[in-house]
Amino acid sequence: VRYANWKCTYCQKVFKSEHFLEQHFQNRHPYTVMRDAVCLGDYCELLECDLFRKPDEQKGAAYLAGRGRGICNPKQMQRRRHRCQSVVDTCFPPHHSNLANELHHHFEALYCAHLTCAEVGS
Repeated sequence: VRYANWKCTYCQKVFKSEHFLEQHFQNRHPYTVMRDAVCLGDYCELLECDLFRKPDEQKGAAYLAGRGRGICNPKQMQRRRHRCQSVVDTCFPPHHSNLANELHHHFEALYCAHLTCAEVGS
């Protein structure tokens, strides 16, 4: 499958866009579609999904905000960091329990701390 194509993991049919793959799931495999599910693809700017691409295709949130080009938009990075912190707060309310508090801090450090224009190590 070429990178630009989308493949159904149930029947192996290949599609040219995510939109058509989603329609295929709804039409041919409706039992696999969860109505109240969260699509992690909606959080790629936070989770940096592109880091799983080939090294020459990787960009990362800092690059997308301009840091990789020597320019960084602090307001854009601040919005991303705030959105990331809101997601972590929702998933792991820090005052809910000790475990939730530990997970909150772990995921915030893992996914949100790097969303800044500051250079790594500075």
